[in-house]
Amino acid sequence: MRWLSMLWMLTACRSADEKVQKKEMASVIDIPAFIKAADHKRNAGEFASAVQHYDSLLAAASLTKEQEIYLVINREMCRLLTTDTLTTVSQDQLSDSVLAQQTVSGKLLKSVVDIRNGRSALKTLHEASATLRRTGFEASFEYFVVLEHLGWCHQMVHGETDSSYFYYKKALDMAGDFEVLSPFIPRLLVQLSEVAITNRDMVAALGYTEQGLRYQPANRDLHELLTLKATLLRRLEKFDSANYYYQLADEKIQLSGDTSSLAKLLRERALHEMIVNNDSLFRFQMMRLESLPTHFANNASVSTDRLYGFYHFLRGDAQASIDAYERAVAHFSKQKLPDIVQTTEAYWVLAYLYRQIGEYEKAEKNIFAAIVYFSPYKNTPFSWEVLVSPEVANWSYNFVNYQQLAEIELQRFRDDPGDRQNLNRSFEIYQLIDSLMFRQIRAVEEDALLMFLRIGRMVYSGAIEASFHLHQLTQDTAYLNRAHLYMERSKGLITYQDLLARNNEYFSEVPEEFRAKELQLKAQIAAMKRSYAYDSREMTMLLRKADDYYADMQDKYPDYYKAKYQINSDSYAHYAGMADAREATFVQYFVDDDYVYSLSYGGEGRFERVEMDTSVTTALKVVGTQLSKLPNRQDVEAKKAFMESSAQLYDKLIRPLGKIQKSLLVIPDGVLAYLPFEVLTKEVAVSFRDAPYLIRTCEVNYAPSLQIYSLSQHMQTSRTDEVVAYSFTKSLGELYALPGTKKEVALLDKIFSESDILLRTNEEITRQRLVDDLVSAGDIMHLGLHASSSLADKLENKIACYSSSGLVQDALYGYEIAPLSIRAHTVVLTACQSAFGPVVEGEGTYSLARAFKQAGVSNVVASLWNLSDGTTSTLVGSFYNALSQGKSASTSLSLAKRQYLKEADELMAHPHFWSGLVCQGQ
Repeated sequence: MRWLSMLWMLTACRSADEKVQKKEMASVIDIPAFIKAADHKRNAGEFASAVQHYDSLLAAASLTKEQEIYLVINREMCRLLTTDTLTTVSQDQLSDSVLAQQTVSGKLLKSVVDIRNGRSALKTLHEASATLRRTGFEASFEYFVVLEHLGWCHQMVHGETDSSYFYYKKALDMAGDFEVLSPFIPRLLVQLSEVAITNRDMVAALGYTEQGLRYQPANRDLHELLTLKATLLRRLEKFDSANYYYQLADEKIQLSGDTSSLAKLLRERALHEMIVNNDSLFRFQMMRLESLPTHFANNASVSTDRLYGFYHFLRGDAQASIDAYERAVAHFSKQKLPDIVQTTEAYWVLAYLYRQIGEYEKAEKNIFAAIVYFSPYKNTPFSWEVLVSPEVANWSYNFVNYQQLAEIELQRFRDDPGDRQNLNRSFEIYQLIDSLMFRQIRAVEEDALLMFLRIGRMVYSGAIEASFHLHQLTQDTAYLNRAHLYMERSKGLITYQDLLARNNEYFSEVPEEFRAKELQLKAQIAAMKRSYAYDSREMTMLLRKADDYYADMQDKYPDYYKAKYQINSDSYAHYAGMADAREATFVQYFVDDDYVYSLSYGGEGRFERVEMDTSVTTALKVVGTQLSKLPNRQDVEAKKAFMESSAQLYDKLIRPLGKIQKSLLVIPDGVLAYLPFEVLTKEVAVSFRDAPYLIRTCEVNYAPSLQIYSLSQHMQTSRTDEVVAYSFTKSLGELYALPGTKKEVALLDKIFSESDILLRTNEEITRQRLVDDLVSAGDIMHLGLHASSSLADKLENKIACYSSSGLVQDALYGYEIAPLSIRAHTVVLTACQSAFGPVVEGEGTYSLARAFKQAGVSNVVASLWNLSDGTTSTLVGSFYNALSQGKSASTSLSLAKRQYLKEADELMAHPHFWSGLVCQGQ
């Protein structure tokens, strides 16, 4: 509990006689030692005993003003804690001396009482805030406490992570400005980390945790930060490191006797052991949790039921899991301030389990309870009208629970396809989810987008299926529009937003200060929404400012406004028209566990799906395996398997699109991101050289999403005045030579002989020089370097180089490239695996190519596997020849591949040698 947050309380005056008596007694009492003993009782959870100790000191000792304040604070907070939230704390239980203080102090204490008992204190806190601002006390300790408790109330009572983040951040900024508040910084960083975890933004949470540990905090702040770090490492699947920090936190907590922190740690340790399948240690941690002191018995019971429920859930024992979670929910219903995350998790899991066993009414009842948990309809009977009402939607913002409800209705339709009502209900809920996401992206800080994308994948899987069924049944183009929006929002949104926010090359006419104003408004609106201040004068002014701002944006910068916020119902038609104007076919894919959906634009325009059965997965595996390794001329069976798989994938992925126009723009999804579509063949061929590859009949280009492709149309990509080329022509230190890159650079020098060419070779290729050149040099940048990626870690995409201090190997990582504003419009990465990386659900492939797209590069040519040094230089030469003649990057690469196939023999015509380079861009 926040002991130091209550330092604003003052104690009542004692009589002169009492003070004389206490002064005489003080000579024989070691006051600091007695305070330490009382604190020990408090930390051990023995709150009733701690109250007696504090009372004895207040009655029997002569204290400094600071000691008296400290003792009164801790006594009152222990009294609150003694109720364990099961008994409402009324004001007559509180010290008269505390209640007799100034108005703000009284409001703050009332707020703590309300929050502790699960009641909203936002109105009281906003009144206290207004009083302090009106009287000029915005730099006071009381104002700091108001900010922190506003964050706490939004987090613990309302479950509003965006608003709690805003107030915690304001309190943190204030603590940084005033040295006297610096001891509170670690605790605020704990709160910010917990908010980030709730938002599933583990990177931000780890950053806050590390920052907190750098302050070298003591006692509870240290315990919570160590536990948080361990939990984050566990969620990032760094299990050994997580175990180390759990053990370290355990040792520190045992030494201090902090039972409250121990309870939290044991819950996390038990969950950790459960996830790593260590049943014996899981049961040991559960035994420790169940043996905590009496005060924690109720919370331990809730925790053990929930943890056993999740244990059985992970192991597929539905009935045991249901029984345990039902007990946990019964405990939660008795608490005044139950853990929000644990409560809604319990409802969600129960709904999921009941759905799995076909008890749909019970599933609906539980998911209804989760959805209305923060609304005025909490504890009301199930009602469809309530579920889709604006009041509930505006309170909930809980996409996971709405997705569960939509999936329940969709499953009912799968079981009984003749009942269209369930399908329509499912579609209606998915529309509601989409509108909520759109509203939140526009109305709160950018972290809301990260939060949604982590759950958006499963949301849009069902939404696309519902749209598909309704389109098949009605042929209504409205369902094409919805499917288009869902597919677009299921991938690439982080990259898209980064392009607009970080790179001035896009919409450079929009001033930076104008963009910054939008972010400020988002943060302020997020903090005020759905609170008692929503109808306040301050909120009204904020909304008016926001309306004026967006009207100004739409008036002054219409293209920027449309790109960021305006989602039209005819967006499918817009892209279909764009495709036809370019004599192209665009196709979006969406892959889930059961189907591959394809939505094509331009030409015939179709919405189809094929089963993701073993034939498809096997064909993808055969093609992928053979493309990534050198072919064996003598392996006839491998050749036959490749040709059959290539033709099979053509039938599944290309033939459903109908007639393909002059070029094909592919928006891949999931495992399809690793497939070069140009190698697919219309029929089973017998020869690599003469096979009817897709590349022979149309150009093939790629993009993370249609929105990102659209942005590239704003870029001028015909300039070739400055060319920068990097090449390893000889082995130095730990990096070996790439002989083919010498030929690539020579061809580049010859083709662009009239351009200003900057060549960097060997020892010149240092990390700092590479960064400097990326942001300042060239229209075209050619990187013939070593690179690597890892499917296990999205942060491990990197380009090899030398350190600035000598021939010591160093690296430039993708996450370091992404924030740069790169000048070149075209970057060619003949480095190995530069388009390869882990596919992150909801965003796409985390590769070096993605990093360069984020950094504002319009055209990125990159590799899907380790390239052949010799044949790559041939392809690159033809590519640059076409590019120098004014052709687009995608056209140039397609022409280069066709030219290569004309000249190659049977072995060298194997797609391993020519299809590894792919183009994302114009």
